[in-house]
Amino acid sequence: MELGEGKKSLLDKRQRLNENRKRRGILSPTEIQNLLKVNPDDEDFDWVSEIEELKRQLVQEIRRNHVIDKDLSRLDQKIGLLIANRGQLDVLQIQEKSKRKRRRAKKGTEEAEQPFDLSKDLKKLGHYQELFYLLQTEPRYLARSLYLVQPEQMDSFL
Repeated sequence: MELGEGKKSLLDKRQRLNENRKRRGILSPTEIQNLLKVNPDDEDFDWVSEIEELKRQLVQEIRRNHVIDKDLSRLDQKIGLLIANRGQLDVLQIQEKSKRKRRRAKKGTEEAEQPFDLSKDLKKLGHYQELFYLLQTEPRYLARSLYLVQPEQMDSFL
C-alpha cells in the first residue's frame, strides 16, 4: 500500500508543479502545443497563429542580424586597412619632408629629420585604436559620421 501511495503522492506533486508552471506561463513550446491539442479553442488557435508569426519574425531578425554582423566584420577589416594605410601615408609624408630637409641641409639651411613610423608613436596609435573601438561599440558615432559623407563618396568611405 505504501508503494502505491508514494506513487500517487509523487503524481500529485508533479501535477501541482505543472499547474503552477501553467499559471505562471513557464512552459516549453512542446508543452504549449500539447496543451492546445488537448484543449482546442478558437482563442487557443489565435495563440498558435501568433506564436507561429512570432517565430517567423524571429527568424527574419536573426537573418538580418547575421547580415549586419557580416557588414560589421567587413567594416572592421576596412577600418584596419585604413589605419595601416594612414600609417603608411604618414610615413611617406614624413619621408618626403625629410628629403626636402636633406636637400636644404645640403645647402646648409637645416638638418635632416628621421622618418616617422606610426607603430613607434604609441600615443597616436592608441588614439586611433580608441577611435575605432568607439565606432564599433557606439554605432551612433558612425551613424552621425555617415551624414557628413556625400552619397557619391559613400562606397569609398565604407
